[in-house]
Amino acid sequence: MFHALAPLTPTPQEIDRRPALRDPAVALCNEVWKIAYRRVMRREKSRLVARKEAEDAFLSALPPLSGIENIRSFVACVACAMANRILARGTATKLLYAAQVARNVEMPAQKAKTSPVS
Repeated sequence: MFHALAPLTPTPQEIDRRPALRDPAVALCNEVWKIAYRRVMRREKSRLVARKEAEDAFLSALPPLSGIENIRSFVACVACAMANRILARGTATKLLYAAQVARNVEMPAQKAKTSPVS
């Protein structure tokens, strides 16, 4: 299971506005994105550069695709990023496909049992 390296405490106003931040993985990815974005904006003053670097930071903070809990957290992070336009739709789609593949490796679909026809 994914655990944040440091306790992240989104403000109550953030949680009220964005309940997904109750999930530690989503809160971590969101916080990493915000920190990177602000850091670059102070240095570069370019939203385009800041968004790209923040997206890279977000991607590096995603939980690994091993274990069903991490896969679920990964999907929650990517879905939240899609909803908040942190990731481009094409990137998010590829990440969700990777999560689907990882889930199928972790929990292969059981073949339906067939009953003999009379």
